[in-house]
Amino acid sequence: MALARFRRPIGAVECLGALGLLAGQFNRPVLVLAAAGLTLTMLMAIATRIRIGDSLAQTLPAIVLFALNAFVLGFAITQNSVLCGSKSSPSDLATAHRWRQSTTCRP
Repeated sequence: MALARFRRPIGAVECLGALGLLAGQFNRPVLVLAAAGLTLTMLMAIATRIRIGDSLAQTLPAIVLFALNAFVLGFAITQNSVLCGSKSSPSDLATAHRWRQSTTCRP
């Protein structure tokens, strides 16, 4: 099978992405890059599953992981702006104020 040769490289990319998510807890750019990479990896996995004709049940793990990684990516991109008040709405203003007291906002 032609796709079998990609198993090890894809596994290595996924492991590096997982390490990036862990390291991203201390470094926001690393978190964004790792989440973006894993989101793209899962998007390509979904496309591959569809292309080879897999069932929804076989494709579902890739769909779930894509959604989770996309959520982490969205959160990582928007978290600093919400905490620092640049995009705050009345519903999250109190939360942003509490976080601003304990968090240094980066420009």
